[in-house]
Amino acid sequence: MIDIDSKGIKPKVRGESDFFSWQLYRWAKAKPYLCSVFSGTWNSISGVDRDKSVLYIGLMDDDGWFHGKPLRGLSVYRGSLQSLAYGPAHDTANWKDVTEEFWADYLKRGVCAIHGDLAHEWEYTVDGKARSCLWCNKQEHKKTVYKPVEIWEEAA
Repeated sequence: MIDIDSKGIKPKVRGESDFFSWQLYRWAKAKPYLCSVFSGTWNSISGVDRDKSVLYIGLMDDDGWFHGKPLRGLSVYRGSLQSLAYGPAHDTANWKDVTEEFWADYLKRGVCAIHGDLAHEWEYTVDGKARSCLWCNKQEHKKTVYKPVEIWEEAA
């Protein structure tokens, strides 16, 4: 079990996420024993899908039961702190413990480590042709791409 210092991941303004997620802070403060992170092979859309993993936060029992919830679901605005139980039918035997990797990435990239490209806080250059994320420092440059377009013309 990992020991997360909830004070070290507390956002600056109460109730609002910034670099850190307010909901993840609340979870770590209320449930420090449920802060292990697993890459799960089950999702609510397609069931077991070993090619598309989902991050879960919680605790894996020795008998293959996981107690927690999907990390993205937890980290949405005003998400519930209620944990759920996932058993062998959720393919928990194939879930991988990624706790150390996740927390190291989260401390470095903040909410971008949870939500990826959906969480960036962009800062644009004056000319608007480049941008950089304030949280994870991802940098992008604007590029115009021309693609051929096929159209149907009326025959003469």
